[in-house]
Amino acid sequence: MAQDVFGSLTRAVEEIGGEVLSLAKESTGSKTTGKDSRLGAWVRVPNKAPRLVFVEEAWWDERVNHAKAWKIFARLFLNLPMFVMQSSALWAARHLSFEESKKIQFDGNSISLIGLVRQIIALWGPFTAVMIAYVLSPLLVLLLVAALPIYFFVLLLRSMGSQRAERVVDLIRVVIVETIGDIWAYVDPVTGNEILQFVVKRHKQMRAVYDEVLLVGHSQGADLARRACLEGTPPEAYVAVGSGHHQLLGARTSSANFWLLPVLWLFPAVMPLFMWWHTSLSVGALGKMVAQVLTDLLSIIKYGEVADPWALVRLSIRDAPAMIVIIGGFVVWFFITGMIRRPADALESPPCPAWIIRSPWDPVSLGTGSAEEAVRTVTPGPSQMLLREHVTYWEKPESGNTLLEAIYRSGRIVPMGDLQLRMSGQVRLLWSAAGISAMIVIWKIGEWEATGVRQLFPG
Repeated sequence: MAQDVFGSLTRAVEEIGGEVLSLAKESTGSKTTGKDSRLGAWVRVPNKAPRLVFVEEAWWDERVNHAKAWKIFARLFLNLPMFVMQSSALWAARHLSFEESKKIQFDGNSISLIGLVRQIIALWGPFTAVMIAYVLSPLLVLLLVAALPIYFFVLLLRSMGSQRAERVVDLIRVVIVETIGDIWAYVDPVTGNEILQFVVKRHKQMRAVYDEVLLVGHSQGADLARRACLEGTPPEAYVAVGSGHHQLLGARTSSANFWLLPVLWLFPAVMPLFMWWHTSLSVGALGKMVAQVLTDLLSIIKYGEVADPWALVRLSIRDAPAMIVIIGGFVVWFFITGMIRRPADALESPPCPAWIIRSPWDPVSLGTGSAEEAVRTVTPGPSQMLLREHVTYWEKPESGNTLLEAIYRSGRIVPMGDLQLRMSGQVRLLWSAAGISAMIVIWKIGEWEATGVRQLFPG
């Protein structure tokens, strides 16, 4: 992390004609730990006073005592719906936000057919995002559950001596223990507080040595640094890079409200059945309503009046049971959310100048940020490299430029255009196809569930 930060800062300074005079590494031993080395340099930026900058690690991950892999996997599985649905909802919120969706302007041109088509196209991205959030997320949960037998089959192959299966199992174990294990150690109230207090202590040590301290964190470390800013004297500045704050907050919340897990599991379990029931009622009622409208028109033309004026009204309320269920579900969820105990620091911004660095394609850093924080968007990589976007922030020039902003705290030193999320036509088509396919699959699963319910309760 220290190497990445230092390298990104160096490139940003050199790109604007500045100069970085690195100090000898052996002469920059850490003043706050006595053993860890630190990186230091004189930073000279045009029209700015030179700064002596040191970069030190916090090494909070070395404080983590990981649980056994099967325990971590069990917790991940129990929280699966929460992770998937929260990420989907945040992704949809990103599309719907004013800052990151196409700005829709209803002017005089919008009245024309071309203007109307343009508005529909502008709304297609947010609409697709919402459909994915509500339809694709439960399907993804069900697919991951269905994939469990494959994992057990790989375990069986490993027990039979398969070297390839051994490598696959080792890779899964590393991901679960070293990555997800860090998350659960942080989410746990006891070990999470120990990690937080360690970072708070390191911050205090640095404040005793340096004139100014900036806390910089990436991913999970970004949220950890945010919480450290809220305890004691805040730093001079805070920089969050690819923060997973919202997902981690959800995991911490579910850890404090264990009763939420079965409630969240109801969504992917019941959603297909409800969708099948709702669409079956709606499509049938819509067809009958169209037929009734045609019948009434013919009756008016032939007899000058409608034979049964209330027929269309009776058909229009055929969908009332589904609407009652929807409204009832919202009311129940409203009362449930009122019972949820959230962490005291939930959604709090640091009491100091704060910068949020994120990428439109990063599947981890979601949400829209706080009005109190300056959001800086990096140039996204190719869409096919979506899964790597989270670990390539320090390769982007905007990250180093934002570090300079935080160091000098005098506005943007390098002009940057805040990139908006722009999905190409091919990507939109792909997501649309995925959403439609997911709806069909979810509907079919609901039909199977309805058949099973009828068999269990034939009456």
